[in-house]
Amino acid sequence: MPAQLPHMLPSFRVLFAGILIGAAACGSDSPASTAPPPTTPGTSPTTGLSISMDSASASQTATVGGVVHVSVHMKNADGSAAASQTVTWTVLTGGGTVVATTSTTDAAGAAKIDWTIGTIAGANSLEATITGASVQALATGTADVFATLTKVSGDSQQVVSSASMALVVKAGDKYGNPAPGVTVSWTSSGGTLSPAATTTTGPTGNATITLVTGLTPATYTVTATAPGTAPILFTVKGI
Repeated sequence: MPAQLPHMLPSFRVLFAGILIGAAACGSDSPASTAPPPTTPGTSPTTGLSISMDSASASQTATVGGVVHVSVHMKNADGSAAASQTVTWTVLTGGGTVVATTSTTDAAGAAKIDWTIGTIAGANSLEATITGASVQALATGTADVFATLTKVSGDSQQVVSSASMALVVKAGDKYGNPAPGVTVSWTSSGGTLSPAATTTTGPTGNATITLVTGLTPATYTVTATAPGTAPILFTVKGI
């Protein structure tokens, strides 16, 4: 009999493993716990109502200070339109305003708002909130038409003879946002302007000219002009 023991070991191992598995299965009297399903974005875990931003409202572009129209739709848990529900509107970024802080969904589950975006060019965001969920609309504000020309740097400076001085102006809209692509004309009472008598504003709204003073001491008046705005005067003294 002892000579047969090695041949019986595999059977013992299988039997022992089966006993362990059975014991593990019987050792738990309660079913394994399961994690709650993830909440779908825009769906309230407490009410089951869902809110979604209409595609035409999700991302828009408008002139600063302009009005964009935003709409959302709400659904019940069964997918039907959720009527007579309150949506709260909150401006998050950009400094804009809404005509009302709340609106109510109609029979189709739609709620709408007029949103005046901020006066600074760049990103704006608006949040639509229901109990337990929210969605956002984005809008990019672009500069209004060119309206102002202002002095940036180079005025009231003293330079030695035959030296150069950079003079800078900025074109902007009525809110001060940079206005690129504006042609600025320059004239001077003396010296030499470089690179040319006209320059064009870049992305920052700036236009730059360089004045090279003459060989003898003098006071120079340089004038920058753009259509529809008052002239900008620089005074440079060559010593």
